[in-house]
Amino acid sequence: MQLPDYVTEGQEGDGERRERQLVQDLSPGQVLYGNENEKPYVLESKRPSANFSAFVEIVLRATAASVGIPYESLTKDFSKTNYSSARAALNEAWKLYSFYRNWFGRLYCQPVYEMVIEEAFLRGMFELPKGAPGFYEARAFWCNVDWIGPSRGFVDPVKEITATILALQNRLMTYGEAWAETGRDFDEGYARMLEESPLLALLAPLNLSTKIGKPGKDAAPEDGEKPDEEGDPEKETGEEDE
Repeated sequence: MQLPDYVTEGQEGDGERRERQLVQDLSPGQVLYGNENEKPYVLESKRPSANFSAFVEIVLRATAASVGIPYESLTKDFSKTNYSSARAALNEAWKLYSFYRNWFGRLYCQPVYEMVIEEAFLRGMFELPKGAPGFYEARAFWCNVDWIGPSRGFVDPVKEITATILALQNRLMTYGEAWAETGRDFDEGYARMLEESPLLALLAPLNLSTKIGKPGKDAAPEDGEKPDEEGDPEKETGEEDE
């Protein structure tokens, strides 16, 4: 087998060292001849499989930070977070979502809604009250609407509803804002509650403020049942005949 020229050069006693040959491309079945003082290694394509999860997590965290949302919201992975961390992450994500939702409602939904109302007015599908300003004179008034959108949901409903109740009691939030956080309209929801209240009172009267005690002397007696007398010797000491 004849060796390549760059291997045999310098071996005929001329005393000159040949230049190092560097190989950049490797074809299937190709034989590589190394240079002097080089150690052969088997070509391998090692992958850091043990560190793959950590590597992907770092990449995803950098991606989430670049688009302005938390890592948990991007990957839907809350396995490494507690309630406080999850709530903080969702609050940060909600800031971005609220910005885009308000932008979409103001610049797209509102103009489309105004065009629909204007066409309905021109077609005579509704009439303005007497003495009210004209449609084009007070277009912003007649087309005023709040774009609520879906709610962000609860991480812990008990804690978050309790916080909402405290905010309402201390005048830190309006009822409209509280209903909007759940994705519902206050006017529509409250009107529905007024319709349901007489029906609930008729079908199943409830007193939600009544404290329900455990079975025993703390429990309220049912209709027609007398409460147990206190100090009954038979119930306190039992039967002495046994």
